[in-house]
Amino acid sequence: MSTRVEPPWVSDFTQHVLHTEPYSNSPEFSLGTIHPPSPIVPYPTPRVRTLIFRGFWGQIRANPHNKLANAFNPPLPHSSELLTFTTDARMEKAVSEIFYKPPPIGPRAPDAPPPTALMSGAAAGATHDLKTRILAKHSVGTWAEAHPTELGTLPGRRQNSGQLVTQYSGGGADVECCFWVKDVQTQWRVRGECYLLSLVDIEHLNEEYIAELRRRIEARFPVPSAEASKKWSYTNEILAQIANLSPVLRGSFLGDELRDRDRGGTLPEGWGEMKEPAKIGDEVIRAMMEGGGGKEGEELRRNFRVAVVLPRTIERVGLAERGGGGRRWVYERVEGGGGADGGGAEEEGKVVGGWRVREVWP
Repeated sequence: MSTRVEPPWVSDFTQHVLHTEPYSNSPEFSLGTIHPPSPIVPYPTPRVRTLIFRGFWGQIRANPHNKLANAFNPPLPHSSELLTFTTDARMEKAVSEIFYKPPPIGPRAPDAPPPTALMSGAAAGATHDLKTRILAKHSVGTWAEAHPTELGTLPGRRQNSGQLVTQYSGGGADVECCFWVKDVQTQWRVRGECYLLSLVDIEHLNEEYIAELRRRIEARFPVPSAEASKKWSYTNEILAQIANLSPVLRGSFLGDELRDRDRGGTLPEGWGEMKEPAKIGDEVIRAMMEGGGGKEGEELRRNFRVAVVLPRTIERVGLAERGGGGRRWVYERVEGGGGADGGGAEEEGKVVGGWRVREVWP
C-alpha cells in the first residue's frame, strides 16, 4: 500500500500565504472565472474578483477571536491540497459561473449540435457517462431558452424564484486563483475545477450528483471512516466555516426578501441607509449544529456556500530569487498520482506526490 505524500508545492504555499498574523490579516486572492453568454454579450467573457482564502478543505484555520469553530470539525491528520473560499448562493459566480464550462474547441461531427446547444436531461444521459460529463442547465429567463449552453459540470438541485436560480451543491467550472505575496515577492496561480458545497443537500448520498461530487473530492482528499472519526463530516466542515465568520459577515447571508427582485432591480427604499447591519450570533450557529436555528438558520443553509477548488496546474514565480532575477516553477498534477514519492512517466520534470515539477523561464 503506497504512502500518501504531500504535494511538493503545499508547504511553501502554506508558508507564504497562511503565515500572516494577526488572523485578521486574511489572505486575499483574485478569482478568475468565465461568465456565460448574455443578452448583451453573446459569447463567454472573463470575470475576476477579490476574495478571502479560507484555508484548505479539511484543515480549517480556526479564528482565535472566535472559538466556536473549534466545536465543529477538528483538522484531519493528513495534509490537504484543496483550496476553499466562501460565497453567497445569490451571487453571479454561484448562480452560473461555477456551473459553466464552454464546449470544447475542435472538429465536430456533421450531426453534432452547434457549440451553444444544450444537452440536458434524457438527451445527455443517453450519450454521456455520469462520471465523465454531467450536464446542467444554468441560465434563466427567455435568453436561456433561446440560447442554451452545454455545460460539463455537476448540475445539483435548482430552485427557481422569479428570474433568479439558486444552485445547491455541484459545479466543476475551470477557475484560476491568483495570490500575490508581497512579503516574499512571489505570485502563485492555481488553476483547477471549482465546486460548491451546500448544507441543503451535501449529505444526500442517494442523489447521483452528490455521490459523484464527493467521489471527486475524496479522490484528492480521503475522509476518515465513521470509526476513525465520529465527528468529522461535510456538514460540520461547512458549519465550521460559518462559525469562523464574524456575526456581521454571517448576517450578510440573510435578506431573502431581496431574492425575488430581478437582477439589477431597485433595492427597497432606505436599504442603503440602514445603520445597523444584520448580525447572527453564536447561539444560532450552535442551534444549527442540532438541525435548528430558526429563520436565520434556514436562510444561512439556503444561501451559504463553501467553494472547493481542486488544483490541476500551479505556477509559482519568485521575483526575489536569483538576486532579483527571478525563478519560475510549474506544478502539474499527474492523473492517478498521489502515492509514494517518485515514479511517473519518463517525461521532463520530477514527479513527487502525484505532481510533476518543472522549473522554467520565463
